Amino acid sequence: LPIPAEEGSEMPIFKDLFAVIGDEQSVEGNLSTFSAHLLHVDEVLRRSGPHTLVLLDELGVGTNASEGCALAMGFLDRFKEKGASVVVTTHFEGLKAYGYLYPEVENVKVDFDEETMEPRYTLSYGASGMSNAFLVAEKLGISPEVLERARKYREEGGEQISQALHALEKLKAEAEEEKLKLQGTREEVERIRQRWKENLDRIKKRREEIYSQTEAKVRRLAQAVEEELKEWLKQQKEKKSPTSIRKKEIHEIRQRYFPSTKKRSFMEGPLNLKPGDRVWIESLKKEGVLLKIVESSNRTEVILDQARIVVPLPDLKRMEDREEKKTTLEREPLFRKKESEVSSQLNVIGLTVEDALSVVDKFIDQALYHGLEKVQIIHGIGSGRLRTAISKFLESHQGVKHYRPGDLSKGGQGITVVELR
Repeated sequence: LPIPAEEGSEMPIFKDLFAVIGDEQSVEGNLSTFSAHLLHVDEVLRRSGPHTLVLLDELGVGTNASEGCALAMGFLDRFKEKGASVVVTTHFEGLKAYGYLYPEVENVKVDFDEETMEPRYTLSYGASGMSNAFLVAEKLGISPEVLERARKYREEGGEQISQALHALEKLKAEAEEEKLKLQGTREEVERIRQRWKENLDRIKKRREEIYSQTEAKVRRLAQAVEEELKEWLKQQKEKKSPTSIRKKEIHEIRQRYFPSTKKRSFMEGPLNLKPGDRVWIESLKKEGVLLKIVESSNRTEVILDQARIVVPLPDLKRMEDREEKKTTLEREPLFRKKESEVSSQLNVIGLTVEDALSVVDKFIDQALYHGLEKVQIIHGIGSGRLRTAISKFLESHQGVKHYRPGDLSKGGQGITVVELR
């Protein structure tokens, strides 16, 4: 037979199956419907266990509704304790509320078409549903007077429970609607994230294509220049031309493949700068040491008077270039020339190991140049990486005679005292 289950559903294997369905009254046995029902359910409870499936139709019916409902809850508690799997049908409002009280119990309602008075043969999990006794009676043409009086009696009884269940059903429906909206939002966010990922992948792919095309173009140009130069050299061997004519022809070949652009002005930034170079800061009219070049923002980091500053790349000029041009601009060196003004202390706290070693190297050179016999390098304690790196550097420096930690009263391990040769 076809199984009314969704694809992917799973069903455990049960050793025992018990069902209590229908009217079990017996005149011979002097048993009422309610008594027979209770005895059968109690027998099933006694024989049930973890691998048992129990089907109970209208558990607790046949007696006072509140007492029957309470008995049904008692039976269900015991079935849960014994680990049995139980399916119960009921119209008791209290038993429906029981389904909301325990996480291992779930309410399921059969959807009902109020217009056609027929079941829809679909199940709604997590919902208990409402009894439709008055609606069914009205559709069947029961006397309006009977229905009116019945409603009055209902209002005097368990209407509050019905209203509470109705409110729970409404809240659950609203929560389900919010859950669907949230799911839709998550799906939209995932679609947006996927679009951004695809765009980023396209950009990366295009960038690689541009790099490849540029590389191929440069390779072709270089090959063409090489071939033409070879041809030119071959011609020069056959005929002896003046040097000036040769230079002119070489310039023409170079211009044909690599047209010259307008010469870079000083404000466009210096060429071939690298960390450790001595540089001139035009806006400050001072000399410093280049620590880092950040090409993406066209900025640099320069050490100036033992302080690190950020300077635009166009504002720098290599000191060698400046000295070659013999400019007359007055400047103040990083370490002053006069021995009386040369500092015997250097503070590198806050610098990276690489930057600190570059500054220490310059500092030792200046101290040796001005004839200082002893200097101090302040590096702090921290993790000890900076102190260790400076010690290794000093150990291999030819101008260093001896070095040791500072006195406890003057910094201890946070200072290195250096004696120069």
